Order: sequence, then structure tokens, then C-alpha cells
Amino acid sequence: MNLILWSILFLSLGGLFSLLPGLPKKTEKAIIVISIGAASLLIGYASIINLTGAAVIPEEVRFLWQVPLGSLFFRLDPLSALFLLPLCILPLLCSIFGHRYLQSHGGRGKAHWFFYNLLISSMVLLLTSHNSLLFLLAWEGMTLSSFFLILHNHGIRKVRKAGILYLSASHIGIAALIPLFILLGKYWGGYDFQVGTLAFENPGSGIILILAIVGFGLKAGIMPLHIWLPEAHPASPSHISALLSGVMLNMGIYGLLRILSFFKTLPASWGIVIILLGIISSLFGIILALIQKDLKRLLAYSSIENMGILFIGIGTGVLGAGLGIRSLLILGFTGTFLHMLNHSLYKGALFLTAGSILQGTGTTNMEKLGGLLKKMPLTGLAAILGTHTICALPPLNGFLGKAALYLGYLRSITGGNIVAAAVSGLLIFLLVLVGGLTLAAFIKFFAIPFLGSPRAGEGEKAREVHKDLYAPALILSFFGPVVAFSTPFLYPILEKPLLLFVPISKQILQEEFTVFSEMLLSILLISTCFLVLLVLLFGLRLYRIRNRIIGYEETWGCGYLSPTPKMQYTGSSFVEPLETLFRSFLHIKTDQSLPKEYFPKESFYNKRSADPVYKALVPLFKYLHLFIRKLKWVQHGRIQLYILYILITLIFLLFWIL
Repeated sequence: MNLILWSILFLSLGGLFSLLPGLPKKTEKAIIVISIGAASLLIGYASIINLTGAAVIPEEVRFLWQVPLGSLFFRLDPLSALFLLPLCILPLLCSIFGHRYLQSHGGRGKAHWFFYNLLISSMVLLLTSHNSLLFLLAWEGMTLSSFFLILHNHGIRKVRKAGILYLSASHIGIAALIPLFILLGKYWGGYDFQVGTLAFENPGSGIILILAIVGFGLKAGIMPLHIWLPEAHPASPSHISALLSGVMLNMGIYGLLRILSFFKTLPASWGIVIILLGIISSLFGIILALIQKDLKRLLAYSSIENMGILFIGIGTGVLGAGLGIRSLLILGFTGTFLHMLNHSLYKGALFLTAGSILQGTGTTNMEKLGGLLKKMPLTGLAAILGTHTICALPPLNGFLGKAALYLGYLRSITGGNIVAAAVSGLLIFLLVLVGGLTLAAFIKFFAIPFLGSPRAGEGEKAREVHKDLYAPALILSFFGPVVAFSTPFLYPILEKPLLLFVPISKQILQEEFTVFSEMLLSILLISTCFLVLLVLLFGLRLYRIRNRIIGYEETWGCGYLSPTPKMQYTGSSFVEPLETLFRSFLHIKTDQSLPKEYFPKESFYNKRSADPVYKALVPLFKYLHLFIRKLKWVQHGRIQLYILYILITLIFLLFWIL
């Protein structure tokens, strides 16, 4: 645990030193990269040692804290250590990308890196806090630092609007977390975390679950609590989008898991509720991703879909615990942990790839792009690997979490429990449906910008970016096969986190994981052989045509004699057959002026769709705004009355205690 505290110190010092005036850009970059690199090494070492059981460092540290409600209590347990692992990789690579990216996009570099390091240290502090007040302070530090990072380009009205929406949603979330921890403190008789001490039969346990889902679900971006996420990610610099999606969203998942770990037993009904939220988020998240024209908005809605899959995994584990079905229990939580780790890697890589495209072309609107693979081959390679991974296709790591869930469902179907069999069959169908839609969305993500011909000037002027921009995305992408092939041997790392939620013997746990490992090895072997065969066939083709002159012709354009790049498929036309299936949900509106003459002067056709949840909440926010404006008289600027408010509050609390 001491190593974790040292890492927080390195991050804090790095952020403070970056504020020094007159620092050259290279020195500023060195300070940030070295501080984050040193912290990453310490966090990684401490986490691996904790997870593998070879701990030789103190697991907890407690300082005297003369503040009501608790002490400075830090503890590194297996769940914290597992969620710390993405913080060993992503922040360092994003910082390398970010320094080069900001050189072209300008802005407040010094303040940016101060808040960047503050965000990382807040998340490390959050994951190791074992006191309610300390946890909430770290949560608020994470919220405020990420708010200022989102507002980096604050001169743009759309960015300011996204930042305010994010801050508003975050404070609604913390308004749910404060009563949550007060209620937990009532049961504990204190405010230090106590794992495995609560019974779900206690009065108020249902309220605890609701408050946890609202508070942590808002941060995770689970639907319908997601409204800030599709606005904040496109507004942020690309390396901040990668960090928010790859790491910060995990904090919402961690918070929910931490609350669940406080209970000795978990009811099946809780699992059903969490699964339903996961189904809504994953299905409608990927449907909305499918129709996006902006690369970063597509990735943002994809993050909502992936958070939904994590909720499905958590709900599956809770359902298995409630019904006493060990395959659902073990493989549900195994799938959750694996998908969390892998989503951090491939979503970080894809957001950085989108940033490289923005840097190389000046836009992330895929309808204006095309033919980038020839002009940006290394960025294209990162995009190929990233899209292959997010589509959950072996032998890369994106399929690992879903494979665990599929195996759990298949084993529970044959287990004899009717409820489990029905839920498992439904979830297999839904995951397959979501997987198919994901495949369509990310074929669009790659094919429209990278294949074909440039559709507009942005595609024409494209150029490959500096290595500091494409190299981090490539490194994250190449983690895919490494993680995939090492997963069957990762049982020692997953065992301890699983035992927090799986109250069975280590032998049974290992037996279940052995079955999963054998299945994984078979899938990896078959898929690898298939890929090797494809590479050999491609090599044979290149060998056969090595001495030939290759001619290129225009694609047949239905007899039109003068085809142009604008006649290619756009992203919208590519997904239109799927779009029609969900037209009523998407509320699609069309703006058009169709040709009416033989030689029309102008015509246009444009489709647009708003997020239905956001659209439904806009009137509510308007009424809320009017109500708040009527309360402005409370904030009048007179300090005497502010002191009176505090006195009245203290008197009320005194009577409450008495």
C-alpha cells in the first residue's frame, strides 16, 4: 500500500511542477511522462503482487484524521488491485499522445496537465479508499478534474454545454451517493468499509441498491443515465476521451461491485434488475452508435453498450449467487472482470485512432473521409486491430469476457433450473444480436473512412501523423493477442477478486476456470490457424501477380458516364437496412430537396436523429431551470444571512442527534 501512496505523491508533484512558468515544452513533457511512468510502475507492481498472493508490502495504511465520520484509511485489496491495472497502461500512453496532439490544437497546456495528473491520482485514491468520506472526496476530485479536462477547448459553445451537462449529471450522482453511505454507516456503526457484513434482508437494502445504481450508473454512463456521455466524449481532446472511456467509466462499475461486496448473500432479484439495465444499455447503446456520423460519438455510444455488457455480467453473477448456480456465479464475474480490462485497452486504442484521424484530416465526420488506408497506413493498422477486437472476434482479446458469459449460460441451460435456463437463453440471443450490430457499426467505422476514395477535401489532404500519435494506439492494439493468449493462464490474477463474490472453495473455482481455459485454447487455436491460412493465401496472391501490370477501373455506376467519389456508399447508406428496423425508436427526421427538373440547380438529402432519452429529458430540464431561477433569492450575496443558514442547519442537526 505504501507504493500506491508513493505513486499518488509522484503524480501530485508532476502536476504541480508542470505549472511552473517558463518551462520549455520538452521539459514539461518529460516531467509529466516521468511522473506518470513512475506512478504506473509502482501501481502495476503493487497490484500484481497483491493479486498473485506474493504480497511483501503493507496492505493497508491508516492515518489519524481529526474529522468526523472516519479516518484516512487506505487499503489495497484484490478488487482495488484489479481495477488499478488499466491505470498502469492507459494514462502513460495517453500522455505521450496528448503532448503531440495539443501542440497542434493549442490551449492551456500547463493547467491541462495539472488536471490530468489530478484525475489519475484521484482515481488511484478512489480505488484504495476504505472510508466513506475519503471515498466521496476522491470521487469529487475525479469529477472536478475531469470536468476541467473536458472543457479544454472552452471557447467553443458546444464544449461548454457538454461540460456543464457532465458536471450536472455528476452532482446528481453524488447526491445519490451521500445518502447511500450515510445508510451504510448506520448499519456498520461507523464509516469504514466492512466487506461481507450486511444481509440483504435488512430494511433499506433495496434502497441501497437503487442509490448505488443511480450514483454509480451515472458515472458508468448506463442507459438511461447516460445523457452526459455522448456529449462529453466528442467535446474532449482525444486522449482525454480515451482516458474517460477506458478508465473513468470503470469507476462506476467498481463502485457498484464494491457495494455488492458488502453483502454476505445476494438475492436473485437484484441480479434480474441489474441484467435488465444491462440489456437496455447494451442494445440501445449500439443501435444509437450504428447511426452516428462522427467517429467519436460512435465510440461514445459504443462505450454505453460495453458498460451494458458489464452490467449484464455483474447481474449474471448476482443471479447465480441467488439461485446457487455456480457456473453463472463464477463465469458471470469472470466475464465482467475480463471485459472490463479488455474494454480499457481497445476503447483507448480506438479513441486515440480517432484523434489521429482528426489530426491527419481535420475532421472526424466519416462522411467526408475515404481512402485513408493508403495515406495513413499505420493509423489504419491500429484501426483494423481495434475494430477487430471490439467486434469480439478471436484471436484478439475482445471476445474473452463474452466467451465466459456464453459458457456460463450454456452450462446453466443444462443445469435443470428453469428460471436460469430461461434467462440464459434470452441473454444468449441478446448478446448475439448486440454482437451482430456491433460488427455492422465497426465495419462502418473502418470501411467508410479508410476504404474507397476521398469524399471531400478533408480526405484529399490527409497525411500520416507523427509517431507519437499512432504509436500509442498501435501499442494498445498489440496488447490484444498478448492478453488473449495469456488469459488461460491468468487464473492466479482473477482468483482473489472472484473469491470476494464467490463463496465457494478454491478447488471448485479452479475447476470451473479450467473448463473455461480449455474452451479458450480451442477457440484461439482454430482462429489462429484460420488467420495464418488467410495470410498465406494473401502472400501467394502477391507472389502470383508480382510481375503483372495491375489496371484499375471505376466501379460500375449504373451506366452513369461520369462517376464521382460522392457516389460511393456513405456511412448512412451502409446502415440504412438496419436503421429501418429501429426507425420508431430513433425518431429519424429527414431534410430534403429532391430534383424536380431535368437540370436541377440544387438538391440535398439529410437524415438526423436525436438521442430519444436526451430528447425526453429536455422539457424536464427546462421546468427544473425555471424552478431553480425562482429560488435565486436564497443566494443574495449577504454573508450575514449565509451564516444564519449555517446556524439553522447546525441547530437542526443537533435536534436530529438528540
